[in-house]
Amino acid sequence: MIDYAKAHGFLIAGVTSEHGSGLDFSRDGIKAVSHAIEMGEADALLVKELSRLGRDVEETDVYLHWLKKHNVTLICADGTVPQTYADVLHRLIGKFGHSLETRV
Repeated sequence: MIDYAKAHGFLIAGVTSEHGSGLDFSRDGIKAVSHAIEMGEADALLVKELSRLGRDVEETDVYLHWLKKHNVTLICADGTVPQTYADVLHRLIGKFGHSLETRV
């Protein structure tokens, strides 16, 4: 990930690596990242893929909202565009809202 960050011109504020299950957001690495964000030390979070952040979909959604609230961009090196449930819902309503209105 360090090579990816450097290749894309990111200034690296810190690095963490974990070998846990990803189901629990009270992991030391997440705590360290969250603290750095709260201290204003980071405006982006780079992960290999979204599942590396967390594997519990609801907990990950909560964390994505928390990142958004702190104006932090989550960047997935695999090209995935992280979205909250609300983001997906708004996009679906925008795309299919007209057909939903005629059916109701």
